[in-house]
Amino acid sequence: MLKLLCLIISCAATALVEPECSRFHYEEKTLEKMVRLEFLVEQFKEEMNNFRREKDETFTEIRNEVASEVTKAKESVEADKETLARALSDLQMVNNNLTAQASKAIEHLQDAKKRVSFSAKTVESKSSSYGEVIIFSETVQDTDCAYNNKSGKFVVPVPGTYVFTTHLCVYSGNTIYFAIRHNVDVVARSSVFNSANCNTLETIRNVNTGHEVYVTYEISGHKVYPDDSTRWNTFSGRLIYDMP
Repeated sequence: MLKLLCLIISCAATALVEPECSRFHYEEKTLEKMVRLEFLVEQFKEEMNNFRREKDETFTEIRNEVASEVTKAKESVEADKETLARALSDLQMVNNNLTAQASKAIEHLQDAKKRVSFSAKTVESKSSSYGEVIIFSETVQDTDCAYNNKSGKFVVPVPGTYVFTTHLCVYSGNTIYFAIRHNVDVVARSSVFNSANCNTLETIRNVNTGHEVYVTYEISGHKVYPDDSTRWNTFSGRLIYDMP
């Protein structure tokens, strides 16, 4: 560059003494233009080199940023995979628990579908004794053959909550006291009196397999009214729901 500047100054000094129409003057102008052009070319080259360096630096920076983002994305995907795997494992565990609970619930419902019930009627009209079991001798229906129409007692076949009902009628001017017993315990008590009246007694009890439920007289010397076309003496029970 220094040589070019010196040449330009030298040419400019020579131009002061040479006429503009001379051959030397023309060559001098041509040389001056070539020098300027070379200067511009050198400047352009330098700018291009700067541009290439900036371009390379920019591309390098972009590549580094892209590589960094790709690495972060891969790490995020791996983390998401682990999170998803844990979530799927938890969901599987929940599903297994729900399936087990549903199975138990279905089994319980299937057990609960078991229908246990009985009903009996017809009581012999005779003088009663205190604590005597009232025998309903005609079994109307009995799903599990659990009612004994000889002893008058229902023997529980399935543990659970039952409802027991008895309905008794008396002669005119007669009175009876009666009770429903669970094993030996009185769990419900009532009475019937006056002219040809009837009364219903009901109780709900939790009972276990093998327990006995029956109806007893709670007074001596009185009679129930025998079954006829309008009135029945009855004893019945049914399972409401079983025990788990």
